[in-house]
Amino acid sequence: MLQHFHNFLRGSVRCTVTGARPVLFLNRCAAEEIAFWDLRYRDVNCLALSMSARDYRRIRPVARASGCSVRLTGKCGALYEGRRLLRRAVLLMGVLCLCGAMWLMNAAILSFDVTGCETVAPAAVLDALRAEGVGIGTLTRRVDASELRDRILLAMPELSWFTVTIRGSHAVVDVRERGKTPEIPDRSRPADIIADRDGVIEILRASHGEELVKPGEAVQAGQVLVSGLVHLRLEEKTMLTHAEADIFARVWHQSTAALPLFGETKVPTGRKSVRYALSIGKFRINFYGKGGNPFAKCDKIIDRYEVALSDGSILPVTWIRETSIEYESFPQMLEESAVSGTLLDTAHRRVRADGRGSVVSRLGERVWTENGVLYVRATGESVQKIGVTVLRE
Repeated sequence: MLQHFHNFLRGSVRCTVTGARPVLFLNRCAAEEIAFWDLRYRDVNCLALSMSARDYRRIRPVARASGCSVRLTGKCGALYEGRRLLRRAVLLMGVLCLCGAMWLMNAAILSFDVTGCETVAPAAVLDALRAEGVGIGTLTRRVDASELRDRILLAMPELSWFTVTIRGSHAVVDVRERGKTPEIPDRSRPADIIADRDGVIEILRASHGEELVKPGEAVQAGQVLVSGLVHLRLEEKTMLTHAEADIFARVWHQSTAALPLFGETKVPTGRKSVRYALSIGKFRINFYGKGGNPFAKCDKIIDRYEVALSDGSILPVTWIRETSIEYESFPQMLEESAVSGTLLDTAHRRVRADGRGSVVSRLGERVWTENGVLYVRATGESVQKIGVTVLRE
């Protein structure tokens, strides 16, 4: 087996020797130290054998001296296979691309995964990396994790920890955000508590300050609820303090949604266009002519197929298929009963969002039409904490 592999690397030929005295030819080859193998007699005056490509260049003088002729019948080995590949440009390009891809998968970063982000966007972390010269295609040997950590933490003060781990061609970026330092109120400065929205007081518990309203009273946004100016009735004096209190009130939430009843309906014509593109990193290769929509009115469906490795990492190679479906539009009158339910759901979602996480009960709904526009209004009620601290001047 090793001998066959050795013959393949150095290259070998298969030839036919014809003459009156082929035995003399073999004896002269032995005398000239020309090695051959796989000797087979075809008849008395003809035999076939194999030898190295280097020895074949020395065989013709020996054949003439023996009264024989030599005819080449075959070539094999790495040398001849390489010459054959050079004539096939497409195959050679494919081999080079495969070698380049294998090299990139072990020597360059092809994908990123950012973990640990809560309020900081992963795109901001990747932008900071690109600003430091680390991105898709960066050689892994040029990435110094400790030096990169120091630079990123200086560039992004909202992070308290940063590390990057490279696994093959996939880089895992792990970050920890710096916790917000709670604001400590300066209780040495006088302050009032004012209402930040309208409502009816349900509970008022003041630990510092003078209460100006009582449970059951209606208040408006901006009204002082607990004053930092306290009247000492026994001494008939006043003093300033930093008002503190827990205040809960019944508040109302209202939201209105509208939708024109005159709209358009879309009817597909049956015509569609499918186009393909290839995205490699930041580059996009379109396998079609001019860009833009192929139809004046159409819906576009974009399917993306990413290349994933066995470890779950995603390569920056995406096959894109764009399907455009042509349609015609016609005017249509919407039915009030068909769309009012959807609008009411939208209005109720806004009401719940305005409740700041508290339980909102539904109080009423109103639906009406005006100038071809459908309006819906939802109203809710909740009990929530109101009041903000404002320093006295």
